[in-house]
Amino acid sequence: ELYDIVADPGQRSDVAAEREGEVALLRGAYDAWWDSLEPVLDETVRIGVGGPENPVRLMSHDWHTEDRGTPWHQNHVRNGFVGNGPWAIDVVRAGTYEIALFRWPEQLERAMGVVHASIDVEQSNRSGGAAASVTASSDVEAAATCARFQVELGAGPAELLTTLRRPDGVEHGAYFVSVRRLAD
Repeated sequence: ELYDIVADPGQRSDVAAEREGEVALLRGAYDAWWDSLEPVLDETVRIGVGGPENPVRLMSHDWHTEDRGTPWHQNHVRNGFVGNGPWAIDVVRAGTYEIALFRWPEQLERAMGVVHASIDVEQSNRSGGAAASVTASSDVEAAATCARFQVELGAGPAELLTTLRRPDGVEHGAYFVSVRRLAD
């Protein structure tokens, strides 16, 4: 399909048949773009933490899951989607980090409605050496808007998994997370 957005902003009239040359040009550019990505499609793209952007905010849409079940839409978050998966991160600089877990977007300052929170960071060094694991957990007060953990992280690739437990025992990942490297 192809639409003339200026003449037809409602996209009611498909002009692809009248503009075969433009369609071919656009299709060729699209195919070339996909071809350019093919060499790296199987690589994991990691979110850098502890670099120039500090803090880094993560959203559940970027979980890595086996079943592709992620709360990517705000209605999923609003309805309490039950699922979990790690974020693929790259710890840019070793140091002390604060990892804050949120049920709701941070700026809402809304109670999480959970009784327990935990994090698990599985790290490997850049040369593929032995992995390190950092875990932390705590009970959460009813009115808490977030659960904060302060942990030491080494530089390199890592998987960050968060878990929130509701009063009924149901567990899911934190939908929003802030990762901040603390000052030297």
